Amino acid sequence: PPLAEQKRIVTKLDNLFAHTRRAHQELDHIPKLIERYKQAILSAAFRGDLTADWRKENNSLSMLYMDNKELINAKVEELSILPEKWAWINISSVAKVTGGLTKNQSKMKLEKIVPYLRVANVYANEIRLDEVLEIGINESEWKRVKLEKEDLLIVEGNGSLEQVGRVAIWNGEIENCAHQNHLIKIRFDELVIPKFALYWLLSLDGRRAIMQLASSSSGLHTLSMSKVSSLPMPLCSVKEMNIIVEIIETLFKKIDRLEQEYQKAMKFLDRLEQSTLAKAFRGEIVPQDPNDEPASILLERIQKERENQQTPKKRQLSLFKEKT
Repeated sequence: PPLAEQKRIVTKLDNLFAHTRRAHQELDHIPKLIERYKQAILSAAFRGDLTADWRKENNSLSMLYMDNKELINAKVEELSILPEKWAWINISSVAKVTGGLTKNQSKMKLEKIVPYLRVANVYANEIRLDEVLEIGINESEWKRVKLEKEDLLIVEGNGSLEQVGRVAIWNGEIENCAHQNHLIKIRFDELVIPKFALYWLLSLDGRRAIMQLASSSSGLHTLSMSKVSSLPMPLCSVKEMNIIVEIIETLFKKIDRLEQEYQKAMKFLDRLEQSTLAKAFRGEIVPQDPNDEPASILLERIQKERENQQTPKKRQLSLFKEKT
C-alpha cells in the first residue's frame, strides 16, 4: 500500500491491539477469581455455614455418633472451631490408609499383569488417564493395592511443598487397576462420604494441614502413611455430609460454566487478532485516500535512489545488463 496508508494501518492496529491487550489482562484475572471463589465455598462448607439453616431444622438428624473413635491429636496447629455436634478426628479413625505397589524389574516377569496409577496420573481433584502403564503383581499383593470406586489417592511427595498431597477420587474408570507406592490410598468407612473428605483436603485449611505434616528441615517435603493417617478432618453426620457435597458441587458447576466462558473469550480474542491482521493486509481496515502517493511511484523512487547510491562500476554493469 502507499506509505501514508501503511502508517494509518499501523496506527489503527496499535489502537486495536491495545484494546485486546487490555481485554487479555482483564480476563487473566478470572482464573484467580474462580479459584478464590471455590476456596471461599469450601471454607464456608467446613465452617458449617452452608448447612447452618438445615441443622436448625433437622436437629435430630445432625447428631454425630462417635463410639470408640479416636479424637484429633495435636500434630496440626490452629484447627478452627467447628459447629456444635461436629468433631475433629484423625483420618485413621474413619479410614484405612495403605501404600501402593513398588516397581522393579522382577515385577514384569510375573504372570498377572494389571494397569496401575502413578503420581503422573493424580492431580488436584483430577485423575488423568492419557498414559496408564502396566505392571506384574503377585496375588498376595493384589488385594492390598487394588483400587475400588471412591478411594482417595494422595501424592506422597516430590520435594515441592506445593505439589505434595495432590488428591483425587477414583471413580473406577479402569477395571482391575492398582496404584504405585508413591500414591497413598485412603478408603473410608461408613461414617464418611469420600467426596466430603476430598473437598476438605482440597480446601485451604486441608492444604495447610497437609503442608504442616509434609514439611521437613531437610528441604524434602513428603507424606507417609503415618502422616496421612494423622491428618485431621472435620466430622459431621453422614446426612449433613451429603447435603454439603451436593451444595458444593452445585456451586462449582456454576463456577465451571464461568470458566468455560472465560476459555471461549480467550479463544475469541486470539481469533480476533488474527482476523484483524487479515483485514489489515487485505486493505479493509482503514479507508483509502485517493490523494495518497501510489505505491508504484514510491517503488520507482526507491529504485532510482538505489541506482544513485550504486558505485560507477556497479551502475555501468547494471546498464550493460539492461542493454543485453
